[in-house]
Amino acid sequence: MPNPLIIAYSSSKAAVTNLSKNLAGEFASQGIRVNTVAPGPTRTDMWSETIIGTEEGIHETALALGISLGRFAEPHEIAELVLFLASDHSSMITGVDYIIDGGLVKTIH
Repeated sequence: MPNPLIIAYSSSKAAVTNLSKNLAGEFASQGIRVNTVAPGPTRTDMWSETIIGTEEGIHETALALGISLGRFAEPHEIAELVLFLASDHSSMITGVDYIIDGGLVKTIH
């Protein structure tokens, strides 16, 4: 998501997504799948240091950021998506960027 406060970071994330889509096409014939996972705000120490650590503080911050579900992701939710993508259950998925952010990004891809 473009952000003037973190231009280098957001630009590098866009480059990673572009690279992964190219790699997905390049290596698909060898049975190699390439996908990206783009998590939104996730309840980690990084966020705990910058927001009030109460449930109310987290909910208020999530809503202020525009997260539709009104909460931060839990680390296990991100891990479960990665586990799914690494499993045979996703054998026909390649070249996809999974945004897992509770509805923060509101654009059509």
